[in-house]
Amino acid sequence: MITTAKMSATPKIAFRAAIDPKESPFAPWSVAAEDFPRNGSTHDKWKFLLRYAILAPSSHNTQPWLFRLRGGEAELYADRTRACRVVDPDDRELVMSCGCALFHLRSALLHFGCFGGVEILPDANDSELLARVNLGVQGESSAGESLIFHAIPKFRLILRVGWTRRNAASRTPALSGLQRAGRALHIYEMACRFGDG
Repeated sequence: MITTAKMSATPKIAFRAAIDPKESPFAPWSVAAEDFPRNGSTHDKWKFLLRYAILAPSSHNTQPWLFRLRGGEAELYADRTRACRVVDPDDRELVMSCGCALFHLRSALLHFGCFGGVEILPDANDSELLARVNLGVQGESSAGESLIFHAIPKFRLILRVGWTRRNAASRTPALSGLQRAGRALHIYEMACRFGDG
């Protein structure tokens, strides 16, 4: 479920994930690609696409992003009220978390054939506005883009339900490849440390 929240700097409406007490805690992850409103309004498309963006992982699970729909575009804002001042005094992790939400949004856009553009830090006078995204032209998505997209709603469920190294590797070939690359990098680093590299 997506709810609206008022932002502190200027009166803006934004989208944030919220769990309805009447629904399962996993309800936000039950979004289905076949429900995409292809013939719907731009606003309907954005609301649907943002359901994927808000599933992004975030530092300390703070979900420090707010999305505003304006003029056919989606704007990504940093919600500094969700900052962790002690462990992240410079908001580095907060901005990286917002970047994860932006990546999820871009993955959803590409999966549904929306080749929109992203403008990073579009307003030098508004430090809260991190990105502005448009839907762009329609086209065909690639298989790689679809693989990333389909992993979005599964990620948190994998982490919370039956996560083990063995079953994670078998469920996601990309993770297996990353694990192999990580082991190779570790071996290389060890060789360099002890003078063999």
